[in-house]
Amino acid sequence: MRYKKFGSTGKDISVLCLGTWALGGKQFGAVTQEDAVAAVHAMIDCGVNIVDTAPIYASGGSEEVLGKALQGGYRDKVFLITKFGSEFVDPNDSDKGTIKDSSRKNMLKSIDASLKRLQTDYIDGYLMHWDDRVGTPIEETIACMKELKNAGKVRFLGMSNLERDLADRLLAVNMLSGIVTAAIALLGLLLEESYLLDISLIYGLISFLGVVILSQIYIGACRARNEKRKKREEGALDDGS
Repeated sequence: MRYKKFGSTGKDISVLCLGTWALGGKQFGAVTQEDAVAAVHAMIDCGVNIVDTAPIYASGGSEEVLGKALQGGYRDKVFLITKFGSEFVDPNDSDKGTIKDSSRKNMLKSIDASLKRLQTDYIDGYLMHWDDRVGTPIEETIACMKELKNAGKVRFLGMSNLERDLADRLLAVNMLSGIVTAAIALLGLLLEESYLLDISLIYGLISFLGVVILSQIYIGACRARNEKRKKREEGALDDGS
């Protein structure tokens, strides 16, 4: 396994990150708890030391299974990331949509629930999952993130799915700089690569950013392979391509 410094967290993080949205089954696929725990252990035993989850994955089920998998000394081996601010309207019916709530009230409830499900007393990386859709001022969200960090419940803070308009708002009021320098862990999932680079350059923080990219294996090599196979099956490629 190869490792890289994760921004200025001081952590040596594996180049592969374990995503866990399927662990709890339900809306994300039929996976037994036994297989899920075995998969987590196999990844960590092979050197992966960063794990990403969220309360919305299987409506808390992913965090619960992951919490069980990280017992027996595995918790101390990983940089654990979870998120806040996104949940299903109905935990039993994902078709009813989601609520994007990053208010202080919801954040305080969410962090305690995540800590309980994950069976840990701190989170390494705590990320705003999506931009708020219930009218919460971004200043309230950032203030609560820092509050949780000061309380020792989280160690590093960040943003997930940071869309261009929200990034522009944060940049305009000098809030993104505060989050990145105070927290370091920026999870840029839907950002265009060039725009993420622009943000880094504006603040001169390239060496401070810790960036995790979603599904790079699937949308990279695996996707290219699957598209090539599909074209071959459709007769668009000959056997020598």
